[in-house]
Order: sequence, then C-alpha cells, then structure tokens
Amino acid sequence: MKTLIMNEDNYKWWGLTALLIGTFVVSLGLSLLFPAMPVIMADFRATVNEVAWLSIAYAVAFAALQPAMGRLSDLYGRKRLFVGGMLTFLLGSGVAAVSWNIPSMMVARFVQGIGAAAIFPAGMAYIGEMFSHEERGKAMGIWGIASGAAPAIGPLLGGYLVDWGGWRSLYYFSVLIGLVAVLAPWFILRPSKAEKVSGFDLAGSVWLFVSVGSILVVLNEGRNWGWTSPTIIGLLVTFGMCLIAFLIHESRTRNPIADVDLLKSPFFLLLAGTAFVSFIAMQGAMFLIPFFWQNVQGYTPSDTGVMVVPLFVAMAVFSMLGGTLADRLGIRWTAALGMLAKTLALLLLAFLVIDTPYWYAGLALGILGVGMGIALPPLSKAIVGAGPPQKMGAASGMFSMVRNLGGPFGVAILSTVFASRTADHAKVIMGQRLGELGVDPALARELPKLRDLATQGAASLTSQQLALLRELGPKLETAEDFARLHGMAAAFGDAFLVATSFCALGVVMALFIREVRAQRVSWSREALATLQKIPPEFRTRAQQGFEAAAQGIGVKVVTPELVMKVGRGWRTRQPEP
Repeated sequence: MKTLIMNEDNYKWWGLTALLIGTFVVSLGLSLLFPAMPVIMADFRATVNEVAWLSIAYAVAFAALQPAMGRLSDLYGRKRLFVGGMLTFLLGSGVAAVSWNIPSMMVARFVQGIGAAAIFPAGMAYIGEMFSHEERGKAMGIWGIASGAAPAIGPLLGGYLVDWGGWRSLYYFSVLIGLVAVLAPWFILRPSKAEKVSGFDLAGSVWLFVSVGSILVVLNEGRNWGWTSPTIIGLLVTFGMCLIAFLIHESRTRNPIADVDLLKSPFFLLLAGTAFVSFIAMQGAMFLIPFFWQNVQGYTPSDTGVMVVPLFVAMAVFSMLGGTLADRLGIRWTAALGMLAKTLALLLLAFLVIDTPYWYAGLALGILGVGMGIALPPLSKAIVGAGPPQKMGAASGMFSMVRNLGGPFGVAILSTVFASRTADHAKVIMGQRLGELGVDPALARELPKLRDLATQGAASLTSQQLALLRELGPKLETAEDFARLHGMAAAFGDAFLVATSFCALGVVMALFIREVRAQRVSWSREALATLQKIPPEFRTRAQQGFEAAAQGIGVKVVTPELVMKVGRGWRTRQPEP
C-alpha cells in the first residue's frame, strides 16, 4: 500500500508525527482514569481491592507482554504491530465504556494493556529505523516530550469529563480520538521488513505471565481469601514453579524474551532493583491519592485533576535536569537524591489527616514529582553499562520490564495495606465511639451482626438486643460514618509509610551503584588521516558517530576498516520499503 507521504526528506518527520499521535493518545487515555477510580468504585459498589485490579490488569499485560510484542514486531513488521496495537487498545476502551461490573472492566483494561505493549516497542524501533544516528537523539527527545505531556494533561481533562458525563465518557472520548491515532500511522508509515529472526519465545512469555499474575493475586486477595487458605498456598506454589521454569527456559532457549544472564550482574540488579522499588512506591501512592481527596476530603474528580498538576509539572521540569545532574554528580548521587526526595514526599503524605489543607498535599506532590524526575533518567542512562556493549538492547528491555512490573506490585501491596488498616482502625474507633455512648463493649462487638439480622427481619434477636438497636438509632449510623471516615484517613497514613519504606530502600540501593565511565576510544594514525578527508562542517559529528559505533561493538581503537564499514552503512542506509 502506498503511503500519502513519499518525499524521502519529509517522510521521517511525518512518520514521527504519526507515531507521536498514537503514543500520545494511549498515554492520555490511561492518565484520564486517574481521578475516576473512586467514582467507578462507588458506581459498581466495589471495594478498594477490587478496583485495584483495574490498574493491575493493565500494568501486568503491559509489563509482562512488552518484550514479547517487541519480538513479534521483528517477526511480522512494525507497522502491523503498531496499528494492531492501536486497534487493540481502542477495543479495550470500547469494552470498558460499556462494562457492567468490575470483572468485565478488568478484562477491558487487560486488553488495553496488550495494545499498549505492542505500541511502545514498535514505535521506538520505528524511530531507530527512520532516523540516522545523528538525528536519533533529537527524535527520541521529541518522543519523550510528547509521551510525558499526556500524563500532565490527562488527569485535568479526565476530572472534567467525569464531572460532565460520568466515568464512561472517558472511554468514549478515548475511542473517538483513538480513531485519528489509527488512521495517521496507517496512511503515513511504510511497512517495515520483518527481521530475519529464528522464532518467538511463546513458552517464556507464558511462564512469565503466569508467575507474575499468581503472585499479584496473592498480594491483592490474600487478606480476603486467607493467607493460609489452599487457594493462596496453591498460587504461591504456582508462582515459584513458573518463575523457576521461566529462568531455566530463558537460559536455554535461543530466542529469549529476557536475557537472564543479566541477573548475574550486581550492577544491573542494583539499577533494576532501585527502579522496581521506586515504581512500587510511586504507582501505589498514585493509585491511593484520588481516594483520599474524594472519599475523605470530599473533592470532586475535576478538583482532583487540578490538584495533581504540581506532581506532573515538577516531574516534567526536573526530568529534563536529571540527565544534566547525572553528568555533574554521577549516577549514584543523582539517583539517590531523587529517591531521597521521593522518600521525603511520601513521608509528608503519611501525615495527611481529614482537615489537611491542600497546600500541604500540593507541596508533597511537588516534591514527589521532583524526585520522580531526577531519579529515573540516571538509572535509564546507566543501564547501557549493565552488560557487554552487544547486550545493550537486551539490558534496556530487561530493565524496562522489571521497572514497569513495580507498578502492579505497588498497587497490589498498598491497596491491601490500605483496606486492611481501614478495617482495623474503623473497628477501634467504633468501639471508642460506642463507649462514649454508654454501650457495653461486649454488645458493641455484636452490633454489625445485629444490624444485619435486623435488616433481614430475623426474629431471633433478644429483647435486650432489640432495645439496644432502637435506643441507638441514628447515633449508630453517625458513629459508623465517623469510624469509617477516620479509619480510612488513618489507613492512608499507614499505606504511605509502607511506600516510604520502599523508597528508603531505593535510596540505600542507589548508593551502592558504581559509576560507569565511558570507554575511551582511540584512533589509529591511518583512521585519523581518513577522518581529515571529511569536510570540516561534518567532521566533528562524523568523529562522534565513528566512536559511538566502536563503543557499540566493544572496540577500543577506530581503524580504517571500521571507518569504511560504518561509512558504507551510512551511505547505503535507506528507509525500508
């Protein structure tokens, strides 16, 4: 199929525009949901743990399937995967818009995650394909700006959409703008050639998905089903067996989705571990913040969208400074500084109470954004030193997978802590309130059961129990509302303290990261003579390109042969038909 844009000079920029539209729409569609979670929970009469599955389902599909989707794009073409990923994401959005309960919406979110997992690796590979080495950094920077703008706009726009048309309007809106994101790459992008790869690691993808899914079910449902119940124990055994099978399989197969040899590198483990605990804390906290503002302090979804702006603005500004700080302070100290800022922010959020003014929460979120912006760039930059030069791509893919898996773990852990501590605090506060009303503590413990029996019309209540219920009347409802609200506020503090502990662990891990110094590349006399033949206006960039190529293949000396080989590749480089 012929594309609309045929000019060789313009194609790459039109192609980048098409990719940006797609990734922006996906990122926007996901961030729109931020202020809607409490509304969805109320609409479906769900618990926090049940609503948490909406975030977990998407994040598991995105993180666990992204390496596999990158491999499929090599096998079957990147345009097919990119457009197919957009259509899959829109299908998930459409199903979510008409979902009738939490399980149906969870399936829709999982489908969205599958689509997003196909879009991002295919898009990044297209950029590498369309742009030369000299222009690739600029293109990736534009890609990063567009991808980062969506999370800043999404909560703000999503809050107003929820107030105006309900939470379903978010998904109708996503489908509407998603049509543009499908048509643009379909008519602009050229099909890429399938790479000559020998196969797709289906078994590894299955082992990874089942192992991650099993442990997340344990973390999110262990409290409800019982930590020692046969189901939970069975899931723990499944997790362990599938994880072992995944590691063994990946170490033996010729086409692994993850290079498990990287796990032998302490440097890689520290980088990936720091990013993992960072995402546990960040995603878990981000999931809970809307519930505090809406369910405890009574703000609207649109208010929530406005109130989260300091977080994303600070993150966008300081992410541009993170790389510069890493050059000056080093990877270790910059990453530790970012993690320390996040630790401070989460500690401040742990002291939120019902009447906390917004400026306090806004300040904490601003500091959290600063930490998020500073911490991640040096970790991503350092990952190139996690293994041999020829494994740079594998290290980046493995790092991205481990980092993104921190999100669903964070949501599962913090939502479980929040739900458990809410019930514990509410029980204690309810006992105190009833004691103030002069109710016998022994009877107070039976009140929930008595109310259920009375609602069902049971005739087995004693006259004393009936008299107690009649005497308390509205006071009982008031006491329960008071206990639920204050119990929830106290539970937020407990959950944020857990998030703080994860970030504090990240600070310690970051301090053990060793600095990676770029390999010095020297030039042979003959290669320098060849370099001098290049016109002066192109010589500096050419020298940087030759040295980068030498580092990429682990060569310490630039030779005439390398200059000729790389130069020939630049001259013959053409976009794939």
